[in-house]
Amino acid sequence: MKHTILTTAILLVTLTLPAFAATSKMSSSKSGSSRSSSKAKTEMAETISAKQQVAQQLAKDLTTTQESKLLTFLNEATVEELAEIKGISTRRGAAIEKARPYGSVDEVILIAGIGEGTFSELVKHGKTLTRSRSGSKSSKKS
Repeated sequence: MKHTILTTAILLVTLTLPAFAATSKMSSSKSGSSRSSSKAKTEMAETISAKQQVAQQLAKDLTTTQESKLLTFLNEATVEELAEIKGISTRRGAAIEKARPYGSVDEVILIAGIGEGTFSELVKHGKTLTRSRSGSKSSKKS
């Protein structure tokens, strides 16, 4: 009987000790977690800022009209329309749709999976939004 009680006690200690150790680590790190959390937020803000700066540089090639039309496109296009752009899958298109509304075109670079290359493709698409849809073929004389 003593052996059974002792075995049960050892088993309980063995099972609860890791949980207790994890809890004590969490409570001891709480004082430092606010500092590390603050540092992580600062680093994240710097990363976001750096990504947006890259996007702003790429978007400088757009005219005001092109930028306005691209912003409208980002805020209103369907997932299928977004997926027609090179580098944007339906999954990324859905992420773009979910993060709406955008106040500026450079905000879209903050979406997971949208990097400099994909954003560059969006800028290329933005440049096409103001091109005349009537081709030179219709102006040819017979």
